[in-house]
Order: sequence, then C-alpha cells, then structure tokens
Amino acid sequence: MRIMLMTLPSEGEPRDYTTPAHFSVGKLRYIPLGILAVASGIDKKHEVRIFDSSSFNLSIDQAIKEIKEWQPDVLGMNASIGTAYSMSRILREVQGPIKVVGGPHTTNFAEQIISLGAKAVFIHDADFNFNEWLDDGCQPGIFNGYVDELDSLPMPALELLNLDDYSIKPEQSGKVLLKNQGLRFPMYSSKGCPFHCTYCDNQQKSFRFKSPKRVVDEMELYLDHGAESIHMMDDCFNIKGSRVLEICAEIKRRNLKFDWSARGRAKINVKTAEALKEAGCMRLHVGVETLDPGLLKSINKSTTIEIMQGFFDICREVGIQTLGYFIIGLPGETSEYRKRLPELIRKMGIDIPFFNILFPLPHSELYDDFVANGVFPNDFWKDYALNPTPDFQPPAYAEPELHQELLDTAEWYVKEFFDDK
Repeated sequence: MRIMLMTLPSEGEPRDYTTPAHFSVGKLRYIPLGILAVASGIDKKHEVRIFDSSSFNLSIDQAIKEIKEWQPDVLGMNASIGTAYSMSRILREVQGPIKVVGGPHTTNFAEQIISLGAKAVFIHDADFNFNEWLDDGCQPGIFNGYVDELDSLPMPALELLNLDDYSIKPEQSGKVLLKNQGLRFPMYSSKGCPFHCTYCDNQQKSFRFKSPKRVVDEMELYLDHGAESIHMMDDCFNIKGSRVLEICAEIKRRNLKFDWSARGRAKINVKTAEALKEAGCMRLHVGVETLDPGLLKSINKSTTIEIMQGFFDICREVGIQTLGYFIIGLPGETSEYRKRLPELIRKMGIDIPFFNILFPLPHSELYDDFVANGVFPNDFWKDYALNPTPDFQPPAYAEPELHQELLDTAEWYVKEFFDDK
C-alpha cells in the first residue's frame, strides 16, 4: 500500500494571543517526530512517504493538491487543536484514500474527528498499532495504542526525510531561543508527567521513560546524521534524578561531545547540575508560571519559591543557562504583582524569561472549572472540534479591560528584558 503520513497546514488556525510575537520562531522547520515514529513501525512491504506540509508552510489547497498527485491508499494526519480546521477540510475534500487521524487532538476529540469524516482515529501512541491496523484490513473505529515500554519503540525513520531541509540557517539564528545554527534535533526521552497543574492539558499522567542506554543510543543516531545540537522535548526530563545521572554518565563514557538542552522541573541538586554541565547540557527550560506563593498553590504547582530559587542558584553556579516559562493573568493575580514581576525575575536570576498570557486549554482543570462556573457560557472547544471554522477567535476569559492590560504588560516585559538583545 502507498501510505502518506502528514503534518497539517497551519492555515486557518485559531488566533493565538497568548504569546508575544517576540518569541515566535517564524518559519523554522521542526523534524516531525510524531509521524516519523509511526512510520518507523510500518512494515517495509508498504511504500511510505512523509509529507511535512506544516514545516514547509503550505496552504490547505497546496496540501490537497500534493495528496491528490501522490494518490496514497492511506492518508494519516497528525492533528492538534490548532490544525483542526485544515484537518476538517482535508477530510471533507480529499476523496480516494482511507483517511485516519492521530496526534494530540485525538485525546479529547476522537468522536468529533470520526464525525468529520475520518475512518479511524489513533489515541496516544500509534507506533505499533497503526501497522497492526493495516494488517487487519484498515477497520473503522477508535484505537488506543498506549505503549508502556518506551525502549521497545523503533528508532525514528530518518531515512524518509531530507534532513538538510531542517537545518537552522544563519539568518534564523540569533533569536532568544535560537543561538544555534545547523541541524538541531528534537527528541523525547520520556512521555507523560506525574503532576496535576490546573492549567495543563497533558492527560498522560503516567510517567514513562526510556532507559539511559536507549536515550544515548538515540542521541548518537542523531549525531551520526549530522545533528549539531539536541533538545529534549520531555514534559519533565529531570523528574528522576538517578536516571539523569545515568544518562550523563553514558554520554561521558561514549565520549560524545555536543550541546544539548532539556525541558524539566525547576528542582535540582548540585551533583545533578554538575553532571549535566559536564555531559554538555547548556540550557534547562522549566515552568515557573508565577512567583506569587499563593498563586503557586492555587494552580496546584508542586513546588515553592524557595525550591525554584535553589534551582536557579545552582544552575548559575555550574554554568547552565536557564529559561523560565511564565503565565500572566492567573485568577487572583494582581496588577501590583505584574508590576513587580521583572524585579522578582532578576532577583531570582533567571536568564531568559518566556511570557505567556493565560489561556485555558481544552480539558485542563482550569478550563473545565471556567465552563462549569459560567466564566465561559459553553464548552467552545468541543463546539469548535465538531465544526472547525477558519481563524477561530477563542473568547478571552478576562474582561476586555483586563485582557488589554495583560497584552500591554506582556509587550512591556519583552521590551524590559530583550530590547537590547
């Protein structure tokens, strides 16, 4: 069979007013890990093509034209809430192939996707059960392929990509998050997160991880394919300190020399930080969200100001750069706090603050509470998933005056921290 696995065009995506334009990475191309993982599990008797329409900034019409020209027997789409509109148009307008959908959008909206025209929907991991589905005759339905043992996953099918297409060009470097040039590989060493922050829509609360050997095997594969740096996309890379130490020891044992970074939790000890630095880790990205102790408790953030201060102090001492994600506009946050936040950030010693305005994500506890309490008059994400419309503008939870203040404050923060960079 001819199988096309695709990322979806961003055309018509819902308006994003949560993140200042300063933090946008523009037209960078991201290696499509999700569909590569599925491709790696497909039997070699099938002809597989990776169609990364998102990275190449194609319109929906251009993507549809490409699909029709290649004429796949099976069309698999990786969808998020942001690409629901382009997904719905392709489901409706492309005739011929069997159409299936996977990706984060399926976790909460599988039935809606089926109603829009998908024959099958794959929830969570499709690395193995997609190939089983092909062998079983492509039956209709919703399939849950949760994988417990991540070491059992095959390596990504890198041979299906032209990796030169994903190299960071000189004109794209120099941004706040992109000091690197060349080929920067994303990867996951774990899946899920054991915490229950109210603003988060990550529903995979069972923390699963690859063994240190498998992690470094994967790193070495990427380095062999020309990677000049690697970024761990885990929700919480450093949740298990002993595993982090083993990964660092394995990198040193193999004498691998490369820069890498990771997303994790703002909690660390000196031994782990020193091991990370010696193993080439140059930056840690962590969720701070707020520096108001009361608000930390209200969003169920399992940390304290003191723990986070220790994290940033230790990272600064050993020479690891830090990036802290912030949410402004949390319920109960005051204008006085927002005015003081730059001072608090500098006092804590955070190298790169990354600001977002609160926006309740679908099926997060915060969003469900807002719907239940009438802050939002209806479950608009559910309505949108059933009938995606182009350029949908989600309602702001805050009153217009406060919403404008948050927009202005975010822009002020950008000028305060980055105007001279």
